[in-house]
Amino acid sequence: MSAKDLAARAAAVGSRRQRPDTKDESPTPPPVKVRTDPVRLSTDLSPNAYRDLIAYCADLAVQAGKARVPHTLVLRKLIDELQSDPALRERIAALVLAEIRN
Repeated sequence: MSAKDLAARAAAVGSRRQRPDTKDESPTPPPVKVRTDPVRLSTDLSPNAYRDLIAYCADLAVQAGKARVPHTLVLRKLIDELQSDPALRERIAALVLAEIRN
């Protein structure tokens, strides 16, 4: 390699380096994806709890004059209430904490 070649390579490397007077701007991270699709949730219930839920749904169906009320609708509304009712949230939190501490 000649001196001219070395000088050209050094100049090329120097031009790729960041200048001291320029700001170090890191690339911005991609935006966080927000989940928009429904999320499937499954849980195991005791036979008694399941019977109670089904009986409650059957009672609601009679009140509404419908053949049935889906138990998933009842569970979704319970979750909605948990988010909107601070007193309910506190009662549920106390029950959950008592159970997981045992």
